[in-house]
Amino acid sequence: MDAKREQRTHTVLRCLSPLLAVVTVGSLLWTLRTLLRGGLEPGDTAGVVAVPLAALAAWLGTVAILKRRSTPEAAAARLAGLVLGAERAALAQLLGDGTPVIDARFRTPGAQATPDAPATPGFPGSPATPGDASPRTGAVDHFRTLRPQRVMITGEPGAGKTMLAIQLMLALLDSRKEHAPVPVRLSATAWEPERPFDVWFAEQISRLYALSAAEARELVMRRLAMPVVDGVDEMGDTHAAALLDQLSSDRRNMNQRPMIVTCRSEPYERLREGSHPLADAHHLAVEPLTAAQAGSFLADHPRVRPNAERWEPVLAGLRAAPDGPLAQGLASPWRLTLAVAAYARDPADMVGRAATGDLYGHMLSRYIPATVRLHFAEEDERAYAEEDVERWLSELAWHVGLGGTGSDQDAVTVQEGRHDVARFYEVRASIADLGDQALRALATYDGTTAPPERLREAANWAEARLAELDTARRQRMAQFQQRLRSDGHVFDGIALGRLWSMAGPRRIRTLDALIGGSVALIGAFSALVALRGWPSAGTAWYGHPALWAVAVASGVAWLSYRQEVQEPLRLDVRSLWRGRGRRRLVTLLGAAALRLLAAPGLIIVANEAASALGAPRTVASVAAGLAGTVSFALLMPWAVYWSLVLPVVRTVALLYAVLTVAVGGIVGVAAGYTDAPVSEVVAGAGAIAVVPAIGWFLARRIESSEPDPGATRRRNPRGGMLGEVVRGTAQGMGLAAANCWALALQPPAIDLVDVTVTSLAVTGASITCSVALLRMPSARRYLLALLCLRGRLPFRLGRFVKWAYGAGLLRAADLSYQFRHQELHEWLLTSYYAGNTGPMSVGYVSPPR
Repeated sequence: MDAKREQRTHTVLRCLSPLLAVVTVGSLLWTLRTLLRGGLEPGDTAGVVAVPLAALAAWLGTVAILKRRSTPEAAAARLAGLVLGAERAALAQLLGDGTPVIDARFRTPGAQATPDAPATPGFPGSPATPGDASPRTGAVDHFRTLRPQRVMITGEPGAGKTMLAIQLMLALLDSRKEHAPVPVRLSATAWEPERPFDVWFAEQISRLYALSAAEARELVMRRLAMPVVDGVDEMGDTHAAALLDQLSSDRRNMNQRPMIVTCRSEPYERLREGSHPLADAHHLAVEPLTAAQAGSFLADHPRVRPNAERWEPVLAGLRAAPDGPLAQGLASPWRLTLAVAAYARDPADMVGRAATGDLYGHMLSRYIPATVRLHFAEEDERAYAEEDVERWLSELAWHVGLGGTGSDQDAVTVQEGRHDVARFYEVRASIADLGDQALRALATYDGTTAPPERLREAANWAEARLAELDTARRQRMAQFQQRLRSDGHVFDGIALGRLWSMAGPRRIRTLDALIGGSVALIGAFSALVALRGWPSAGTAWYGHPALWAVAVASGVAWLSYRQEVQEPLRLDVRSLWRGRGRRRLVTLLGAAALRLLAAPGLIIVANEAASALGAPRTVASVAAGLAGTVSFALLMPWAVYWSLVLPVVRTVALLYAVLTVAVGGIVGVAAGYTDAPVSEVVAGAGAIAVVPAIGWFLARRIESSEPDPGATRRRNPRGGMLGEVVRGTAQGMGLAAANCWALALQPPAIDLVDVTVTSLAVTGASITCSVALLRMPSARRYLLALLCLRGRLPFRLGRFVKWAYGAGLLRAADLSYQFRHQELHEWLLTSYYAGNTGPMSVGYVSPPR
């Protein structure tokens, strides 16, 4: 709580500091004005002078607090407080209110689990035997005795690996001592392949918690932050091997860094066999739950206690057969969670279904409807229908589960596969309907329909055809499940900004181009007409703005179609006045000021030198034109423009640079030819060069700044598009202001455009709308996708996803959502493929244990 309170205090002070600066300057000006007027008594004079002094003291105190550099240990303590609060919330979200914590049993290679040993005080985990000669210790004590403190936690699906890692983190944080590293949990899927782990780790800390980029780097460098990498098995074998290889390298003693890594047992065994283990790591294997642990969990659960009599047969079955099918079906925390959610009120058929082997599939089929009933009352008008929730989640699972967000071709492949499945069941439904009609006609034969022999033949054909289709379906479904469980298959996350390809990438891109082109067409035509005034009847000039508007609209439409959705750049705003960032900023401001002064200065020097040498007016104008060309060329960040990735953007930037240089030459020629006074040259050329100078400063600032997610961090996967809208609007307004400023500098003698307040307002609005729309691809395509997916997904998709996260159906993983468990995601895919996504779907086959 102290860390959060400190974070809020710093936020308030950062907002208050500029306001106090304005108040200080204003009070100083007011004091000077009051004193110059005179007529004050000594007491009044002292009071007037005290006003700016008090404002100055308040401002300097605020700046001193903000500039106070915290020590690495203080930053680590603040990080520990934030991580502790976040992980407690994550544990509560995973367990639910009042759900008892299951003691996780684990063992090390060569040792046996100890289910009957008492748990270590202070940590909700059962002890393990770390070695033949070592005493029994708790997980925290065992971890602290390790050298190096590197742990690989493995287990079967749903065994509680993440839960054990969170519990271990909480115990370490609760008993953390000074200079001890702070455990920070990260999603392995967020790691970018081949990226240095130290750099990525520091950026994740800065993005997720209230630390600046410099503080995060220092914590990582000083080993005051310990990574807890969760879900290596969700990356795919290639990326997982690359990550483990980097964590095992000896660069900066990476193989000695304390860390905790979680991975499923089977994928980690494959990585070990492929010579990609986690070097110098101690292996902790999470054991399946015993029947006694499962029974204790069920008996203490708040949703089971009111129905204890109905649950007694289940508890009795666990006691009677500790190794029976019921105990094996409830041998993991995930399966116990499913059982409580699916059978909270009526567990009568659990024992029977466990005996037949379809308990797990039936629990999965009832999990989503039970969760919907739990979180919505029947009289709540905002409630989602059970079938709608399951259908919407199935649509999302189908799209992201097969890599539909990877590229346009992947999205098209997913759509084609989905349509093939839909056509398959349409054909099956038509054949089944034909057979039913034949059987009904045969049962009620009255001589008016086809002969009985034909009806019997049609019914037999339909039955045989349905048997063939079902056999083919089972074969294809087995192949589909094998594909989902293959080594290289990775389930993607639900990122709202990338779901637009679900509606058809080509259709969305086409609509995007039409809307972008239409907005640009209207804006460009309005601006061109407003700058020249509405043409009178019979004039031919009316066609010129139309041609220019069509050209601009075509370019914007093409850019909108080809634009790729990327993560927006975050600027290092927080470290603007800190250390190296402040020195860099002052240097850039000085360089921009020198370039701005060089624009009129070089023109004046060339003009005066030509006049002193007695050169003709033509030579003087040429010399001034060359000086203007050189001075305006200095205002162009050529290196930045050449480094732009997109060819179209690079070409536009270079054309803008050439145009600006040409304007500088024209200004120099005009100044030299007219022999204008020095004051007019300074005012005119300086005013024209202001916008290029500001552009040079911003370009170099963006190029030299480092990403600082702490300044604009996304606290949840839904927080990206709003920031994109704000940034796009700000960029559009900035570009519109620059163009309107350039138009307002038109000399009175040159009548190229009609510069009025109305024309500038129309031009600014047109440029702002076009540029803002072009700079927010995720938001506009997301909105188009929602319009095109009406019926398949809710229109307020963000609200539904947030509800699903709060209900426990989804979990947050970096900047996207994932399903609560990978097996739930897999069941949603296979149940859709089986043609039955209703509550009685049993098409899911439990993976072998």
